[in-house]
Amino acid sequence: MRLLRSTIIFIIVAASFWLWLQSRPVGPGPDVDPVLEPHVNAWQELMLDQGLDVSRPFGRLRSIDLTDLEPGIAGVSHTGANRIRISDQVLGLGEFTLRAAVYHELGHSVFGLKHSDEIGIMYYQALSESYYLQNWNELEREYVLNCKRNELELKLR
Repeated sequence: MRLLRSTIIFIIVAASFWLWLQSRPVGPGPDVDPVLEPHVNAWQELMLDQGLDVSRPFGRLRSIDLTDLEPGIAGVSHTGANRIRISDQVLGLGEFTLRAAVYHELGHSVFGLKHSDEIGIMYYQALSESYYLQNWNELEREYVLNCKRNELELKLR
């Protein structure tokens, strides 16, 4: 009897939490640095094309900034502050490297993706512009698969 009561209470609490998560307002979305805006827009279009509704976690982001970071760091996701910072050093590395940095940090913030030891957008360090340019379609396809694997994160963020 005690186990049944505990199970029912757990189900009620879990259902209440789930409803609360679903009812939270989306938010206005982040202030995006104009230089980063085309890449952020491309990411949003990609997610929409893939049927991934990122409106809730993306809407809660406060800013996506271009800023001065330590050498060797392409970007940082501050999930607690709902802020993404992309290093201004990445600007000189090329458009695809910049796009990869934006996608990488959005992957952390929106989907909770971790760094990967396998070469790709979530690789723990930036790759060369020529590598991104030559392999972008495959890198993007693998990135989307990782996002879809973490789709549940969208509902929890």
